[in-house]
Amino acid sequence: SRFCSSCGADLSDPGTSPRIGGNSASELQERLQAALAGRYDVIELLGRGGMGAVYLATDLALERPVAIKVLPPDVSHDENFVKRFEQEARTAAKLDHPNIMPI
Repeated sequence: SRFCSSCGADLSDPGTSPRIGGNSASELQERLQAALAGRYDVIELLGRGGMGAVYLATDLALERPVAIKVLPPDVSHDENFVKRFEQEARTAAKLDHPNIMPI
């Protein structure tokens, strides 16, 4: 198991981490669901990394599963971080392989 060095919370399961950037994981998912309402149905947190969190969702218009990646709330206003996030998306969008989902 992995534990938070600040609060001691168990970090073994990314979907059950009690706090993310000062907000609970469930609170962030609810806020994301509200922001994307009508277009996507956010189902669950798939995982987190240095560049954000990835959620499984359903595209309601196209009726297909999608992954939605969002920036951590504490860096969403950091211009350099946002630029790196956008560059990562552009780079990933160039990948073309049968085992990689298109962006």
